[in-house]
This record gives sequence, C-alpha cells and structure tokens, in this order.
Amino acid sequence: MEYYINYKEIEDSLKKHKDFLYIRNIMRKLYKNELKEAELFKVSKGIKTFNGHYETNISELTEDTDWHI
Repeated sequence: MEYYINYKEIEDSLKKHKDFLYIRNIMRKLYKNELKEAELFKVSKGIKTFNGHYETNISELTEDTDWHI
C-alpha cells in the first residue's frame, strides 16, 4: 500500500486554520469594542480580504457566538 502525502494541501489547511483563528480573534475584539478607532479601517480591510479569499462571510459564521466564554 502506497501513501501519497500532499504537503501543499496540508500547508493550505494549516494556513486556513491559522487565518480563521486570527479573524475569529478580530471578530471577538469587534464584538467587545476592544479595537481602537485607528485599527478599524485595517480590520475592515482584513475581514473583506478573508471573506473574499475563503468565499465566506465571517460575520454570519460568528453571529451566534457567545464571546463571554
């Protein structure tokens, strides 16, 4: 039995996971109003980039999240 490891697929999966954790942290900070005014433009651009790259809407995905945990 031969195994084929697709390292590119693994790297992409790890990057996607890392990106999601980062953007989730940003969404938590937005919800809790922990971002400074100067950071909001940068964050907004990052969210748009994330949504476009992963063809999703992070706001909808995190809509029912209990950020108090």
